Amino acid sequence: MDIGIKKIGLSSGIIAFFLVLAALCLFSQYPLLALYGMFTLFIIIRSTWTRYQPTVIFFWFVYQWVQVMAGIWYADIIGNRFEIVFRNNSVEKTIILCFTGILLQVFVVKAVLAKQKLYTLDQLKEAASRINMNRLIILYVVSAALYPLLFKLAINFGEVTQVILTVTKIKMLFTIMLVILLFIRGEKKTLILLILLFEFITGFLTYFSSFKDVIIICLICYLSFIRQVKLSTILKLSPLLILLFTLLVFWSAVKPKYRTYVNEGTRAQQVQVESSDALKKILDLAGAFNGKDFQKGLYSLAHRIQYVFFLSKVVDRIPELTPYEDGELMLSSLRFVIVPRFLDPDKGIHDASVKTSKYTGYRIAGMSKGTSMAIGYYGDAYIDFGPIGMMIPIIIIVILVGWYYRFLMSIKINLIMVYAITMTFVYNIGYFESDIIVILGNIKNGFIMNLAMIFTLYPVINRYLTSGIIKKHDVYGMNKQSLSSTL
Repeated sequence: MDIGIKKIGLSSGIIAFFLVLAALCLFSQYPLLALYGMFTLFIIIRSTWTRYQPTVIFFWFVYQWVQVMAGIWYADIIGNRFEIVFRNNSVEKTIILCFTGILLQVFVVKAVLAKQKLYTLDQLKEAASRINMNRLIILYVVSAALYPLLFKLAINFGEVTQVILTVTKIKMLFTIMLVILLFIRGEKKTLILLILLFEFITGFLTYFSSFKDVIIICLICYLSFIRQVKLSTILKLSPLLILLFTLLVFWSAVKPKYRTYVNEGTRAQQVQVESSDALKKILDLAGAFNGKDFQKGLYSLAHRIQYVFFLSKVVDRIPELTPYEDGELMLSSLRFVIVPRFLDPDKGIHDASVKTSKYTGYRIAGMSKGTSMAIGYYGDAYIDFGPIGMMIPIIIIVILVGWYYRFLMSIKINLIMVYAITMTFVYNIGYFESDIIVILGNIKNGFIMNLAMIFTLYPVINRYLTSGIIKKHDVYGMNKQSLSSTL
């Protein structure tokens, strides 16, 4: 039996591989800055990745790290200094602030989760053995059928849009449960893989790149159940990571044409054509995709992933041209999130681009143009309090994220379902590029919804899934024929 719980193991091969990556930083235009980034990544890995626990907090930090580190990568790809690529003189200072902020957040969330109850692989196997797979698949099919209807309702009824969008995450919850059971029990592989393929294909038919979600979900689940990271782990993940990278490059290249087609030139952030037409369009774009398009997509992706451009421009302008807001942004954000619309009919619609335009000096297209671009919650904190004071709000944010994680992990139902709930809702909190209103709103809506579901739907689903088991599974021998034996 595996009863040990500790931080994820790193083999000597992985340590050597990491040192090679660090050595490659010396070839960057900004070697010390890149090395600081690699040090930050190492601390993230050692502090937030615990074996057999949901790795969604780990992913949350890694994704934010990528969005900062990509600023260095982008300048190196272009082959020019920050001042030329980003057209301001504050990029280096901004990246240092961001890595420092991420490190502080890591140390704080580590303290918040220090007393979090941890689970063993044997406990997960026991919980998995009690799930009725057939009934879980039925619930997935029902949620997938209802998803388009709920999404349309969310768009057409603005007063409850966020509530309905939160409910639609139930489909992701069932998908994650299927992936976890695929790794632990290894049953119904063909059917579950077909479901994942369906999620992947339909993800291309949305306005946003939701096809990537199913790949990331599989990655998060996989990383949650490995004992030690080895070079073989990277080799196993390489096809998935290469696929994800290639698809993101493709999407970055064809996205403008595809979106113009599916919204019929209305600039609305929704698909207004039939699914078959959207699929035909994406296939046509794939058929015409060539090397020139790949290069275009690569540069576009590198620019899109990095998210220090707007923030560095803010740092460049504030307080030299515009004074700090001294907390006004935070207060207005809290009012927007906390006060319901029926108490404030003049609340308006949140358009992050308005704030971005104001504080960067750029004219940024907004909701009326079918887009919204935020500075990011680090930028919101900087605008209010400057380079030192900004650390307080971002620390408060990560404390809320940690508490939210602990709340979700404390739900008293089947452990597999608890893991899926936690992965679903923490994954959808928001990231480095997210406006602070979005992050606070997602935490608030997710907390309220899950609190309500604890007393209503979750117990019903739990009873439905854990009753009517045809056979009792061999708990300790379960992984002999499952994918988890390869971890």
